[in-house]
Amino acid sequence: MPDAKGKIPEPPPLAELTKDARDRLDKMGEELDRATAD
Repeated sequence: MPDAKGKIPEPPPLAELTKDARDRLDKMGEELDRATAD
């Protein structure tokens, strides 16, 4: 999405994306562990 100035913001660097994805996967894994712990 272009910002208010009409420029397309640069995507975050790949390291940021992979860290974010890893955090999300960790959260999903924790939820799965909780769901299967019973």
